[in-house]
Amino acid sequence: ATAGGLILAIFAASFAAFSMVHYRFKSKEIYYTFILLSYMIPVQVLLIPLYIVLLKLKLLNTYFALIFPYATMGIPIATLILRNFFSQVPYEFTEAALIDGASSFQIYRNIYLPLARPALATCIIFLFLEMWNEFLFAFIFIRVDQLQTLPLAMSRIGIGAKFPIPWGIYGASIVIAVVPIFIVFMVFQRWFVRGLVAGGIKG
Repeated sequence: ATAGGLILAIFAASFAAFSMVHYRFKSKEIYYTFILLSYMIPVQVLLIPLYIVLLKLKLLNTYFALIFPYATMGIPIATLILRNFFSQVPYEFTEAALIDGASSFQIYRNIYLPLARPALATCIIFLFLEMWNEFLFAFIFIRVDQLQTLPLAMSRIGIGAKFPIPWGIYGASIVIAVVPIFIVFMVFQRWFVRGLVAGGIKG
């Protein structure tokens, strides 16, 4: 669920950010403001509407019950970071590509994405941390043991168990929870700081 939500959020956010920078239309600042406002909405507000939608679509107790909320949760912040980074790419690159006959998708794939590796690394680390540690959606939407996330499984360790408390299991589960975060950070750390600076400073 974390991987699915992360991939979906990165793709959607990168397309949205590219559209805001590459295409020149009057209402793009309105869309940008809307994305900013959507990031201010607490996730708790979405619980009941999401539950009703997932119930009607019969997606409760499936990975899709978490993938879509996770992606929705990650798209706004990823769009903000990528949009700020894409806006720093010189427009001369785009003009040269258009003269050579490149399509918008080719410009996105061959120019913007390779240059945006630091920003993409920043988004991946932030979103992975947010989705990997998420508890509320998993607690509400997942009731099948085989599909429960690690934070949800950790919260249920020892429930109904007799004393003594299984501290060994708690410790092992904490190590298991930290290892993927450590691996992701080690893989993307060289782009992380550059992505933070490029996403937050313009010019």
